[in-house]
Amino acid sequence: MTKAREYILNLVDEKSFAETNPEEESGIVCGYAAISSRPVYIFSQDSSCCSGALSEANCRKLCKLLENAYKTGVPVVGLFDSAGTKISEGMKAVSGIHQVLEWFAKLSGVVPMISIVTMECAGAAAYMAAFGDFVFMLEESCMFLNSPQVIMAETGKTVQLSEIGGAKMHHDVSGICDVVCRDFNECAGKVRTLLSYLPENHLSDTAMYACQEEKAFVSVGEIRQDLLCLCDEDSFFEVNAAFADSVTGLGRVGGRACGIVSLREERISQKDIEKICRFVRICDSFNLPLVTFIDGKSFRADAEEERGGLLRSASKLIYAYCMASVPKVNVVLKKAYGSALLVLGTKPDITIAVKGANIAIMDPQAVATVLYDKEITEAENPIQMRENYAREYSEKWGTTENAARELFADVVVEEAMLRAQVIRALDLYSSKRFEKPNKKHGNVI
Repeated sequence: MTKAREYILNLVDEKSFAETNPEEESGIVCGYAAISSRPVYIFSQDSSCCSGALSEANCRKLCKLLENAYKTGVPVVGLFDSAGTKISEGMKAVSGIHQVLEWFAKLSGVVPMISIVTMECAGAAAYMAAFGDFVFMLEESCMFLNSPQVIMAETGKTVQLSEIGGAKMHHDVSGICDVVCRDFNECAGKVRTLLSYLPENHLSDTAMYACQEEKAFVSVGEIRQDLLCLCDEDSFFEVNAAFADSVTGLGRVGGRACGIVSLREERISQKDIEKICRFVRICDSFNLPLVTFIDGKSFRADAEEERGGLLRSASKLIYAYCMASVPKVNVVLKKAYGSALLVLGTKPDITIAVKGANIAIMDPQAVATVLYDKEITEAENPIQMRENYAREYSEKWGTTENAARELFADVVVEEAMLRAQVIRALDLYSSKRFEKPNKKHGNVI
């Protein structure tokens, strides 16, 4: 049995795999099966045949699978192990790859697509893998467009494969990989878990599970632990964990699957924006409500960030939230200042603030500096004077009570009741109606 078939049988339910258009040596294995009793279309590239290179025949086979997934609204799982295009076929293979890529584009946002990179994924195969809504990589796998040899020929620089395409690099640096796994067994378990949060397609309702637990929310000051406290027991699945300082993941709150976003640091970087934008669009595509913790200050103050297009990136984040039609619940746990108020969770359905949180248009220290610069400069103790002005501003304008009066915070709750209020909000807005503007598409991508 080839490794490609072995991977499929290890991932799907026992005796559920039906291979379509079977061939002994074709470079790709296609079919349909069940994972945790849910139907999926699945394909696995077979590197034992021509290094898994994509031929015209392979592309026709894959197009048929993707077309059937589109017709039936069933998720697609792809296992990638390919050297890229079958060069000996020339433009015939290229034409086939064009058609496959077109189907991947059509399927985006229609059904969940999960990519698993098992070994080498190069060239055209890497394009396909990157289309996945969620990308898993085994530790020893790699994914790249240009090999070290090509880079050497073009630039004269020597690079290691792990530097340009390794799983750790894509997880930590490029952000393309959502989850890195030690081996395929670990990967199979995590894929099954991920699928349990996702609906079959864009027309399906949010997954609901029984939840009897009633627990108080207790913040411990570490955001990942706080999110675990918000979610039902053992139900938070983090994605893109090492990319940027923000936290994104899927969880169940009161039995309802939803997407959760939070900052881990007080400042927002372009990497955070890229990560959150993509996650918000995935959640919106598959009807997963969004819970956003907007605790934070503003964008990272850095000249290179500004020169690198921070302003355009920020507009993308605002656009992603504004266009999301799913229920949007914002939470202020401790403090929210400035830009964090504007771009994180823009245009929510409801904002829940924990009593005692500090909410203001600017960091109180910055307000003191701007409004009372002369008084602070001339004071005997400038540091103490700045602290006094900042505290005075916070006590007058930065309270949750003031945020409620100004219609920013809709509900102010004691910390222990936060989880219960989020559950109620998700229940209330589950019947939300949203009418999108009559246009082809927006131009903020």
